[in-house]
Amino acid sequence: MTTAREFRLEIVTPEATIYRGAATSVIVPGTEGYLGVLAGHTPFITSLREGKLTFAAGDERREFRIGAGYIEVTPSSVIVITEGAAAVGPGA
Repeated sequence: MTTAREFRLEIVTPEATIYRGAATSVIVPGTEGYLGVLAGHTPFITSLREGKLTFAAGDERREFRIGAGYIEVTPSSVIVITEGAAAVGPGA
């Protein structure tokens, strides 16, 4: 269940679903530069380049190094489909 300021986030690779849960923001490496998404965002689909994905879920902030891929955004969900993902930072 998500609140009005949250959305459902999924990070998916060919091998596994890396994350599935609520988030309050996500920043991804788009092919034209980094972009940020909050709940209620206008729907779009775009390609991603290799780089750092960061998202916030409540008081927690997590970072992943991702490969190239795609992002699909709706007002209530974000799906990141990437060639690969690895957690970075503390607790990785």
